[in-house]
Amino acid sequence: NDGKIVAAGTADRSFAVVRYLPDGRLDPSFGGAGKVLTRLGSDPKIEDAVGDMAVQADGKIVVVGRTWGRYSQDVALVRYLPEGQLDPSFGQGGIVTTDFAFAVPVAEEMPLRPGPLLGGEGSEQGVRRGWRYRYKYIYDEARAVVVQGDGKLVVGGTSLARYTAAGELDPSFGWRGVVSAGVSQALALQGDGKIVAVSGPGFSEESLARERTLAEVARLLLGSGYYDQARKAAERITLNYQLRREVLIEIGSRYAQAGRYEQALEIASGMDLPAVLGEVGRAYVQAGRYDQALQIAAMVRIAGLKAELLTDIAGAQAAAGQREQAAEHFLQALQAVQMEGDIASRAQALAVVGARYAQAGLEVDAKARRVLHEVLREFDSW
Repeated sequence: NDGKIVAAGTADRSFAVVRYLPDGRLDPSFGGAGKVLTRLGSDPKIEDAVGDMAVQADGKIVVVGRTWGRYSQDVALVRYLPEGQLDPSFGQGGIVTTDFAFAVPVAEEMPLRPGPLLGGEGSEQGVRRGWRYRYKYIYDEARAVVVQGDGKLVVGGTSLARYTAAGELDPSFGWRGVVSAGVSQALALQGDGKIVAVSGPGFSEESLARERTLAEVARLLLGSGYYDQARKAAERITLNYQLRREVLIEIGSRYAQAGRYEQALEIASGMDLPAVLGEVGRAYVQAGRYDQALQIAAMVRIAGLKAELLTDIAGAQAAAGQREQAAEHFLQALQAVQMEGDIASRAQALAVVGARYAQAGLEVDAKARRVLHEVLREFDSW
């Protein structure tokens, strides 16, 4: 009501929220100089992506989208206080992630075969309480959110779910808070409290199943050495973003391993796939083309991946007797570790760099020692 404008999107692989004053300038009273970044995912190579946002009547901001959990792509909800801080009364410190994994009981006499049940990819089978189950895990994603008058949040995407104001799935809605109603692109609340979920053109279980088939075809072609045909099949996957991304990473990596760097770089830049850039860089290292590998390292924006690639370059240079250059690039790798977004990722990247440094048998010079001590001091305080 004060005329300020709130916007949300994805920046630096994180949820990003900005607030503007009525005249278009960033609002300095919101977050850090008008901007807030929240990193959710456990894999620094995979981005968090925003699908929608809503502002509650009390000024709190709800942002929904997707993130990468331990093994799967999950729905993510983040709620901020009006000043931009994470809301501690919501979920775990303002953050809620949900992996909608459904298990459907099958008759005891039925053979258990992996197969599609409710969208997504990845199957497993198991036994629970005397029932035999077949699971189908979904690549979950939130694309729409609306706030009810009682503060509950209705979230649509690959599933339709309702959360309480505290961030828990609402057991009074559907089955344990979830309704499987296809892919929702938009939501609206009627005056009588009923929920309208709208699906975009082409979003249906049949179209998603078609895309899973396209992915299988692409992987078969790739395994047979038909890289270009596999790429064409993968690029026809337009609805399931995560599936398209995964298949193109596989194709781009195979291009790089085959020395087809130009095609690999096209894929990497077309979908912002740092994993493919890493494969191209490593292929250059294996070919002894260190200058080109360094150019690729300069293109990588994820600090941990940059550190790993610089470490590979330095290790190869040390093995080739180029010890001065190796020491320089190990130092750059340590400096890249410092740029990692969270302490756990920095620890993981430092372990990789340190192990390769020791393997190369190089002495830690004064510059590297200073950087290393800075990183280790931070670990001690953590």
